[in-house]
Parts: sequence; structure tokens; C-alpha cells
Amino acid sequence: MALTADTRPLLLDTAFMNARTQAQDSLMTLHCAGEEPIQTSSIFMVPHGSKTKVRIALQLFGMSETRIFLDLTVAAQAFKEGLTISRTLHHQT
Repeated sequence: MALTADTRPLLLDTAFMNARTQAQDSLMTLHCAGEEPIQTSSIFMVPHGSKTKVRIALQLFGMSETRIFLDLTVAAQAFKEGLTISRTLHHQT
């Protein structure tokens, strides 16, 4: 299907493209040439006093660090191993 000027944006469920898109329940949109992109902000400010309530709400909706960042456990393990190597090298000198 070719997108033309009178075609509405097409919403695609890309959650199963790969592990990252699945973890983030990703969606993508296709737009016509020359169509202005949707203006969004990827930064959200959460006041310090609301942090606990926002985290609880996100957890109730199924959002967690491991759901969004599948490789977070791997990153933590690599960091831990880096500390172990650093300590080992430090003790050898």
C-alpha cells in the first residue's frame, strides 16, 4: 500500500520484532512524505515528592526496569565483574 497525501498515518504493532521492542510494547507509525512529525518529548519530570507514587503506578501497569531494559541484569553483572577485576588488579600491585 502506497502512502499518499490523503492517507492517514499507519500504526504498526512492532512489539515482536525483537527483544527490545517486545519489552517496550513498541508501536511505530508510518507517515506520508512531507507530513510534519508529531512533536513529542522523551523527557518526563517527576517531582521528588511524587516519585514513590509514580513508581507504584508504573509497577501496577506492568512497567519495571527489567521489562524496559532487558539487558539491565546483564549490565549489572558486567559492572560487578568489572569491580571484581579492579579489586584483583589493585591487590596484585
